[in-house]
Amino acid sequence: MVFLVLLLLAAFAQVIPRYVCQSNEYPFSGTVPLAIRSPYFNTWINATGPNTNLPNFWTGSETPCTWSGLVTIDGVTWSWLGAANDGLNVHNAIIKSSTITPTRTIYVYETESMDLTVTFLSPIEASDPVKQSLPFIYLSFEAKATDGNVHNVQLYSDVGADWMAQSPYDSVRIWNSTGTNAFWKATSKQMIPLAEISNQAADVMLYYATQNVPGMVQRFGSDIEGHTLFSQSGLSGLSRTATDQTAIAGNVDVFSMAFDLGNIRATNASIVWTLGLVRDSSVSYTPTSGETQLRYPYYVSQFAHVEDAINKILGDFDSAAKSAIELDEKLLNQSSAISAQYMDLVSLAARQTMGGTELTIALGSDGLWNISDVKAFMKDVGSSGRINPVEILYASFPFFLYIDPPYAGWLLAPLLEVQESTSQWAEPYAARDLVCPTQKLGDVSSG
Repeated sequence: MVFLVLLLLAAFAQVIPRYVCQSNEYPFSGTVPLAIRSPYFNTWINATGPNTNLPNFWTGSETPCTWSGLVTIDGVTWSWLGAANDGLNVHNAIIKSSTITPTRTIYVYETESMDLTVTFLSPIEASDPVKQSLPFIYLSFEAKATDGNVHNVQLYSDVGADWMAQSPYDSVRIWNSTGTNAFWKATSKQMIPLAEISNQAADVMLYYATQNVPGMVQRFGSDIEGHTLFSQSGLSGLSRTATDQTAIAGNVDVFSMAFDLGNIRATNASIVWTLGLVRDSSVSYTPTSGETQLRYPYYVSQFAHVEDAINKILGDFDSAAKSAIELDEKLLNQSSAISAQYMDLVSLAARQTMGGTELTIALGSDGLWNISDVKAFMKDVGSSGRINPVEILYASFPFFLYIDPPYAGWLLAPLLEVQESTSQWAEPYAARDLVCPTQKLGDVSSG
């Protein structure tokens, strides 16, 4: 159990007191992890009101991330995610249970005639660097009648442009595509490579995707208008707005998808979306050679285009869910032997520890991706902002050694490499991190 104790130190060394976890056994107030894949894809929500509040970036309510979910059952519309009622005739589904695991946040809601299960899955695939480096999470939805009857069901979800870093006069460009899978893509018109605005990356591309099914409707436009149209008229009220840009701040425009599930007693399979915040390059890094190199997410060695990765991600949902359940059971079976509360803390620590890292590679001298040169970078999220801080690496190493030992080496590699170069590190003592506290993950060129 020693690794579990040190795993907790890794989480709480980052000083994020708002974050607490929850088991089914006791109620509490606080925020819980919703979508966590990297320091720049790190979103939380009010634990007791996920369908009456907006998710937020880890910095808090000053950085909302619009994400909504509605379902219409026999003409009555229910909210299951986000502050979607907007004063409309929308009912808030009642939380029946909630569960936080190392990889998943699961809410079960009840309505008048159906139970809804909503799962937010942030995969931990440490032994597969391609999967672990993909900056995407899953959202899945299931419905089941509680009265044994058939019900007419229509489903809606959207995300907003405010998932990207905001500047006062910024706007985004928008694309959407339909094929085997349908997706929205949005990028800022003022993307700044390897830069931050209020801790959010200023160079992200937002993707929201799902499998394309007959009758699906995609719409871009005002969130309030979209929720109104769906709650009043269902899919027939939605129409795609023809525009290629929108403001990020101010009134929120959203990228939505809606489905007609027909007359059902239960969904045959999960309805799945994948949400991603993609950056082209992860860091600018100066190794012992003294020549600065751009380092990229490991997955680029397998996927030349993000759209190809999306196809793979959506096709892998069942496998990802199975792997997540197996990992959750492995961790929670051990931690629950201590107490249910301890189990919750381990769930939080695992999510935060993996979510603070980015796994990278660079081009070799031959112009090909050098997958033998793997380096991981960890940002001290919520506290100092330092990169690969030694004391937090130390606290987190029992977890990495337990999950997949090579990850520990990938985290140490940048520190050791920089200290080998007298031109970059001439001190008689070891570096405490890669950068000073004022620098950002975009530039990790010196000790």
